[in-house]
Amino acid sequence: MRVAHGPDANRSRGAFSSRLQRSPPVPCAWPISAALHVDQRSVDAALDHSFTIEQIMQKDPVTIAENATVKDAAEILAKGEFHSVPVVSGAKLVGLVTSTDLIKYLLAQM
Repeated sequence: MRVAHGPDANRSRGAFSSRLQRSPPVPCAWPISAALHVDQRSVDAALDHSFTIEQIMQKDPVTIAENATVKDAAEILAKGEFHSVPVVSGAKLVGLVTSTDLIKYLLAQM
């Protein structure tokens, strides 16, 4: 299937493009950018701008000590309540561990 885009859509751009040239173009009724456009008015209507971050934040978040194990972090995140955990040293915030961090760590171990 060939996707026509821009004034030079019919030019061949290598082996992949030449394979695409065999099929008729896919019609597009509007520009791609229009399909991805987000109307700021609809975003504003969906949000209640009267609340502050302090009013909606977690006041006593689950944390993990910086000397905890990867397994400890995985057990917290596996509950699925959130996707990141603040890392603390005593009462000081020293970092954040995320579910993505754990996935990357596990993949590196394979």
